[in-house]
Amino acid sequence: MKINEPEQITLEQLAKLRSQKGFTAQQVADHMHVSLPIVEHIEQGQFEHIGAAPFIRGHVINYCKCLDIDAAAILSQIPGQLLSHKDVQRPDAFLPASVSRVRLKTNHYGRYAFGTTLLALLSVSAYFVWDKLGEVDGLPLLHGDKETVTYSSILPPVEPPVSISHPQSNNDDHVIVDKPIEDRQTSEAVEQSDDNGAVQQADEQDSQLVSQTADTIADQSSPAFVIEFELQEQAWVSIKTESGDKIIHDLIGPGARRYESDQPMSMRIGNADKLSLSINGKVVDVNAFAVDNLAKFSWPQGS
Repeated sequence: MKINEPEQITLEQLAKLRSQKGFTAQQVADHMHVSLPIVEHIEQGQFEHIGAAPFIRGHVINYCKCLDIDAAAILSQIPGQLLSHKDVQRPDAFLPASVSRVRLKTNHYGRYAFGTTLLALLSVSAYFVWDKLGEVDGLPLLHGDKETVTYSSILPPVEPPVSISHPQSNNDDHVIVDKPIEDRQTSEAVEQSDDNGAVQQADEQDSQLVSQTADTIADQSSPAFVIEFELQEQAWVSIKTESGDKIIHDLIGPGARRYESDQPMSMRIGNADKLSLSINGKVVDVNAFAVDNLAKFSWPQGS
């Protein structure tokens, strides 16, 4: 059915015209790829809620294309101030956008950092001035028989000389007498000798303790059985402990081999006539236990 469109379509007629053509507002919004409020703002004439002039013009044109109406007629009814482009330039408009944003965001922090640094320098300067004034005030001054000594905040204090009072006839003055150098040296030598004797005694005790510990460790670490082979040719050797652990279970080549065990063992040795065996230094005649050149026995015997 052909729909009779009015010669002059007004903004108030947009919603009615859309309904006559069988479209809902959501269908138009989906066709324009915009949200539903954009279509509602166009049909209600609330263009100031859409955005800047380019957005208003673009959405209105897409709306008119969707309904197949003249876009120029609708644009002519929109207030001109909403479609006019406003050139507002900031003082930094000629700078790249990224540079402008960085400068605007960092000005405040730059001033804060500068102020903090200046305050720190002033604090350090005030400390050194106070320290110097303290040194001037601390000059040694004599007040009668007393001596006032003020030490710097940097240097450690020094013990004052020992004051020894000697009674004199008809005189109560105190004389400051330092200990003789020879006496001090003698006392220091005695103390050093005592210290050396104590250190030497402690070293001897440590040496004895280390020796005892080493002997104990050696006794604990020495194995119960030391098995040594001397093979002329390859031989299959299997040695298992009483608990079932395998010390060796492999084909070994010519040469000397040494194994250790803390438990009684069971042995299976092939090619018995081509090797010699000693356990804890005692030679064991393997051939005495061999049948078809395969020796089977336990050690110690009878275990």
